[in-house]
Amino acid sequence: MLLEDLCRLMETGHVQAQGIVDTMTQPVVVLDQRFCVTTANNAFIKAF
Repeated sequence: MLLEDLCRLMETGHVQAQGIVDTMTQPVVVLDQRFCVTTANNAFIKAF
């Protein structure tokens, strides 16, 4: 498997995961290793 193939798979997985987080009705926030917000869905923003 080439590096380009691996990058494509990772991007596809990220897009799919982002879509799941965005469509959830429960508040969801994703933090990085320094506890900085990387993603928050609309339900999270409305709740907090």
